[in-house]
This record gives sequence, structure tokens and C-alpha cells, in this order.
Amino acid sequence: MSGSRWHRLVGAATLAPGELRRLTVGGRELVLVNDGGHYFALDGRCTHKPEALLAEGLLFHGTIICPWHGFRYDVRSGRNVPPGHARPVRCIPVRVEGTDLLLELGGCDSGLNTSVGCSAPSG
Repeated sequence: MSGSRWHRLVGAATLAPGELRRLTVGGRELVLVNDGGHYFALDGRCTHKPEALLAEGLLFHGTIICPWHGFRYDVRSGRNVPPGHARPVRCIPVRVEGTDLLLELGGCDSGLNTSVGCSAPSG
């Protein structure tokens, strides 16, 4: 994928199942998610109220619940659940390489990633 940049983040073992972690990569604020051993990254702010940090929300059945108004975002696609309440959040591919998590910026993160979701195949 031309123009893609993979950023080494953290060791996968440091992100506990069910954990949401706020981080900044390449100047972008993100939320990193471990949903039962599957890793995802999304833009870190609610599209309804950008002051609301999704990393301060809850992970529930594959969705992040915004801490301010309860809007829910599917961690696999970034889509709002149920649809129509808020715009989707951008979803950024994550892959496991050895024991590390890598995040791709500059490739297919120009909008909602609907083809493969937020996870990329393991390297």
C-alpha cells in the first residue's frame, strides 16, 4: 500500500482484554482497544461531542460507549450503533507483529474503513 506508515505502539500483552487506551500517534488522538484479544484503533473523540474522549468510555459487546451521551461505536468498523445518531469515527488498521501492536497511518485511513474493519492481518 503506497504511502502507508506502520507505527510500533506497545506490546500486545500490555493492553488487557477489555481495555481502552488513549494515545497520540502522528499527531492524531486515538483510542486503542483490546476486544477479547482482537485489537482495534479508532479516532479518539466522539463525533457528536469532540470534547468527549472515547478512551474514557466503556467497551461493551464490541462497541465503545461514549462517556458523555452514550453514543456507541462499533470497534470493527467505526460505525455508530444504532446508525444515524452520530457520524462514524475513523478506523485505523492495527496488526500484531511478534509481541507488538503496529498501527497504520497514511494508507487506508482517509475515512471510514468498511472493507476490512480496523484490524489488519497479523504480520
